Amino acid sequence: MKYTLILLFFVITNSLGLGTFKNGLLIDQNTNQPYTGTLEILNNDWGNDSIEFSRQYYKGIINGIEKSYYKSGVLKSVGKFNEGLLDGSVTGYYENGSVRVVGHFYDGVKDGSVLYLYPDGSRQVEMYYDKGNLQGVVKTWYENGNLMKEEPYEKGLLHGHLKTYYESGGVFETVKYDFGSPKIMIRYREDGTMFDQKGFINHDLVKEIII
Repeated sequence: MKYTLILLFFVITNSLGLGTFKNGLLIDQNTNQPYTGTLEILNNDWGNDSIEFSRQYYKGIINGIEKSYYKSGVLKSVGKFNEGLLDGSVTGYYENGSVRVVGHFYDGVKDGSVLYLYPDGSRQVEMYYDKGNLQGVVKTWYENGNLMKEEPYEKGLLHGHLKTYYESGGVFETVKYDFGSPKIMIRYREDGTMFDQKGFINHDLVKEIII
């Protein structure tokens, strides 16, 4: 399963009236030199002076804080860049101001914990990245606080027993993975009795498991 952080990235073009990119640097059209300062991008469809993005540059390279906003003006996301690469924590918000997601980057790569929250602040998804690869168990919760899914990862690949749960708390399905390859799937009724069992060959389901 893939998860995307909320931070928004915007490509600057000539239509913004600032300048253009040259050799990877943002050029100020007034000085013809690499731009240093805070660039605020307006969304005219939102009304006059409505800022959608704010981004800091140093000598033509994004360096510092980037923010995005909802139409209402409420902060949507904030992250920090270091010499063009995301570095440090990234936080996304719901429009009511509560935190939606917190993640971490190092030199432009996801590295460390990522936590998604429901609007009421309870946990929704929790995962950990090791230099860009999912590592450990990704956990997803229902809004009632019960586990929805546990997905074990090893170096970015599913490895071990993936478990999916009923909202009531019982196990619905288990799938055994071997470094990304599914092997055996078992499904259960809410009362805990098994009702389905299948195997996989080259990722394709087979009707019977041969033991």
